[in-house]
Amino acid sequence: TFDEAIKSSSIVDSLVDFKVFVDGVAITEAVVSEAMGTNNNQVVLNIDRSLTALETSKVITIKPGANFEVLDLADNAHAAFDYVTVSK
Repeated sequence: TFDEAIKSSSIVDSLVDFKVFVDGVAITEAVVSEAMGTNNNQVVLNIDRSLTALETSKVITIKPGANFEVLDLADNAHAAFDYVTVSK
């Protein structure tokens, strides 16, 4: 969830803006896709496989990917960030 509305056209499935890490290791054997959430300040990340019980017991973080470019409604780029820890 972002602190302001984001432009839906900047959330494009073919250019994923985020990477998912389990215990500091990038999930590379699965495809991460993104979509707009229910509200205009939310992005939903989907992984094309279920995480194992062992994976879900570890720390999961989201980091900006190499193509990170999320825009607000005025076309301003969202500030970069180091990582976000997923709440479980």
